[in-house]
Amino acid sequence: MVTNLVQLFEVIFIALIIALLLGIPMRRLSLRLGLVDYPGAASHKTHHNPTPLSGGLVLPFSLVLPLLILN
Repeated sequence: MVTNLVQLFEVIFIALIIALLLGIPMRRLSLRLGLVDYPGAASHKTHHNPTPLSGGLVLPFSLVLPLLILN
């Protein structure tokens, strides 16, 4: 039981580190490539600056890579 919790903590910790390390470069890359959501593109969008859409790519990588690393 305790070993399962330790393994779960390791996966979560590595996922957090990967997400933090990939977040900023992916944001810059999406701004450079124009992968952004522009304000006013639809009536329900209320942000004031273009918002990068790369966060959706960072999350799967940060969840799958720890499982590949630890297995």
